[in-house]
Amino acid sequence: MWRAAWIVGSLITVLVLAMITGFQPLYWLLYVVVAGAVIGYLWAWVQSRGLETDVYTLSPHPQVGQAVNIRVTVKEKVGLPRMGLRARLVGDFVNMDEDEFSLRPKGTTTWTVSGLCQRRGLNNIGSLAIMSGDPSGLANLECYVGQPRTTLVYPPTVDLSRTLVEGQVTGGEMGESGPLVGHSPAAFMVRKYIPGDSMTHIHWPTTARMNALMTKEFEGAGINEIWVFVDLQESVQVGTGDNGTEEYCITIAASLIKTLVLDGHAVGLVTQGDQAYRFSPAKDPNHMWSMMGGLALARARGRTPLATLISEEGGNLGPGTVAMIVGPWTGPNISNLFQFLTRRGILVVPIFLDTASFSRPLGSLRPSDARAEIQDSAFVVRRGDDLSSTLGIVLDRLASL
Repeated sequence: MWRAAWIVGSLITVLVLAMITGFQPLYWLLYVVVAGAVIGYLWAWVQSRGLETDVYTLSPHPQVGQAVNIRVTVKEKVGLPRMGLRARLVGDFVNMDEDEFSLRPKGTTTWTVSGLCQRRGLNNIGSLAIMSGDPSGLANLECYVGQPRTTLVYPPTVDLSRTLVEGQVTGGEMGESGPLVGHSPAAFMVRKYIPGDSMTHIHWPTTARMNALMTKEFEGAGINEIWVFVDLQESVQVGTGDNGTEEYCITIAASLIKTLVLDGHAVGLVTQGDQAYRFSPAKDPNHMWSMMGGLALARARGRTPLATLISEEGGNLGPGTVAMIVGPWTGPNISNLFQFLTRRGILVVPIFLDTASFSRPLGSLRPSDARAEIQDSAFVVRRGDDLSSTLGIVLDRLASL
């Protein structure tokens, strides 16, 4: 801007001197400078036109707080050489530096840009800003090439600090241990072993008698299933941004889902925010990323209380199912629902956020009071807690049940 002002001021000065003195070479100088400025502007304009761009995200599952790599391709379309162009990717990611490039006629160039994911959900990669100028540096233009694009940024997760690599809960016949979520209290039949069956389900007395591996089958539709319920009711949330209960709930749920699925457990997700999100339990990593995508898009704008959400879905949970409940502590009214689930043979794992630590107290009770009401099985998360350690304790506690 200052350069343009300096040039305009110089031209006005030359024009005034020419008019006062009548010195003809001053007019010639003025004509040359104006003509040069016009030619320089046209040069810069032509240099920035006739380009085709393609922007592609190389990171398949970018998460908040992680780097994202974006491949940028520029192709010359009209057969003119391009020299000294600069490009900057405009979008929601930070650290988008300028890159300088030149192109031969009909040529193509490609480079990779690294940025930092700052927020979950749909992020704008943006258009490519092309900066061009004339050889003298007097004319500089900036134009935007290509259509803006979006990419889904998944919520952040933490690596859980666990004492045990895979949890064990007591279940099945007396004294036996099974996988983290356990199974129903008693085996109801024995069948021949099928490759892939867990060795913990082998019924050794029958195996010895039949001289062949025999596997126990257990009752209940919810065998080896974990359901994660996330409270995204708008009225119970406290705080904003990364320091609010909404983002804490999303991060906790995403971390648990990622860890449990990668450990080989069937995990499902239920939440009601700006819309309903329901994913039946499955072990597939692609299913995991589908749930993570739901959490990335979910917003705490729901009207459905957590108790209502769980009671509506409770009929789908069979004995031996684990129900992990994540949300702000809203009072003792939810304890009766936990007792209902427990009587059905469902293992309830409540993870409550201490709303008082998120700047605005909610209700007269604190999560510490809730522990006694739900048989001291609630896990409390406060603002600033080390989620890696806290959630690791959650899984280790399951292992000790």
